[in-house]
Amino acid sequence: MLLLIGVIILFTLIVDKIFSGNKIYKVILIFFLGFFLVTNFYFYSTPQLLMAEPITIFLVTLGIYLYVSEANILYASMAGQIACLLMMVKLSNIPYSVILSILFFVKYISETKSKKYLKIFLISTGIGITYFFLYIFSSKLLFAHKNLGGTDFSLIHFKEGIKIYLRTLFNNEGIRYLWFTERFTPGIIALFTLIGIIVSFFKSNYRKIAFALLLLIILVVLFMSFFVTQDLRYIIAILPAYVIFIGFLVQEISSKINNTIAIIFMLTIIIVSLFLKGQGNKNEMAIITFKKQVGLNLRHREVPWNYEAVVIFNKFFKNTDPTKTYIGTFLPPPFIEIFSNKKYQTLPISSWQEFYWLEPNLLKKIIGGEDVLARYKKLVKEGNSVYITHYYESNVPSQWPKQIDDLTSNFSLTKVYSGCLGACDIYQLK
Repeated sequence: MLLLIGVIILFTLIVDKIFSGNKIYKVILIFFLGFFLVTNFYFYSTPQLLMAEPITIFLVTLGIYLYVSEANILYASMAGQIACLLMMVKLSNIPYSVILSILFFVKYISETKSKKYLKIFLISTGIGITYFFLYIFSSKLLFAHKNLGGTDFSLIHFKEGIKIYLRTLFNNEGIRYLWFTERFTPGIIALFTLIGIIVSFFKSNYRKIAFALLLLIILVVLFMSFFVTQDLRYIIAILPAYVIFIGFLVQEISSKINNTIAIIFMLTIIIVSLFLKGQGNKNEMAIITFKKQVGLNLRHREVPWNYEAVVIFNKFFKNTDPTKTYIGTFLPPPFIEIFSNKKYQTLPISSWQEFYWLEPNLLKKIIGGEDVLARYKKLVKEGNSVYITHYYESNVPSQWPKQIDDLTSNFSLTKVYSGCLGACDIYQLK
């Protein structure tokens, strides 16, 4: 949530720097563009997901802000770090890193006022590259990575990928964001963004910034079109740049006619977008969608079930010996480590759980030189208290339920605790 608040603040500053006009006009323009950013389904849904996308959106928006801002020592230093930070957050952020690095380099080598900060930018970039590669090699992230072999990134996926992403950018369904299937933006936004792109290239004073934003969008979409899976998560960080293009259309109306007409245009578009059918979720009116979302937030608590599961573990194991108490779970070990009361140890249920496949040494440390089943049998035989829970098995429904059933079929199970409405019940293995 805090990161997206940061995105909103940066977005406001970006709009203020790019566009000109009197104070009232600028305030309404910021509100107008900001309205379509914060009411985007995926933007306001992102905070509920504990994933990399909020960090990516923040860093990309920060990068855009640094690009449109006048250079100084601090901004040049920050600009040199953006690319490496993005790749450390997620390797699929490579296209964002590449295009922002290119844009910064061109800025610092070509703009008269920025040239004196080129050395600072390059030094900062060098520092970033150094710690990025230290991280890569020390974590062994690239060794046996599931997406770096075979045909996960291949030309054979490009035709289908580019077709789906283009359809997504221009208001057609056909892509998902995890389990969500809503459109990237409402149709009215897609239309005015397209017009804004065209208008921006006819105005010399905006052409440079418009080209940079469009290059960001194009490169990200092209790069991710080569990937085997099409998912809106990979391109969601282009949203602020996508919305800004509507501002070029409004600015053209303001300069060709006057601010009053531009303000009337913006307010009209907001009202139409709220009440025009098909602009909200499932083709309903946007005002209905927003009413539902606000109502859900006010009436129902969003339960953090993964956290609740660990709370249940802590409650059950509050008086146990951590050297002799174990629980098998599908939950990621770092998550449990953060919230655990340290009164128990965790065991994997499958060798291909999150984090265990990534770091073989972690698996070896936990189960020794044996397989997972052998480790469980040994612990039980030695008189340790060994427990297991089905919680989180639905995260991989095609494999994990069968794997836990195969494992527990070798033991007798006794239900010792019930929690999370039955989802995180705890069983003791004998």
